[in-house]
Amino acid sequence: MQCSHIVMVFYMALSSIDRLVEKFKKYYPPDLPMAIVYFAGYSEKERVLRSTLGAILEDLKKIDEKWMGLLIIGEAAK
Repeated sequence: MQCSHIVMVFYMALSSIDRLVEKFKKYYPPDLPMAIVYFAGYSEKERVLRSTLGAILEDLKKIDEKWMGLLIIGEAAK
């Protein structure tokens, strides 16, 4: 499946990330790029977690912040 045209941005989506990933896995491949930007706009605090649809839930287990994240899905997340 070609997914190069997909770009989605979700604000405050981390509390429901499990459900979002479950839904997206029905329609998109596991290598779909995803990123979570923590504290976006705060240069001294900003962090970016880059992952894929297939690995994002496991990668999130390594991060303490569970609320303040901007979820970006698609090629823009690379």
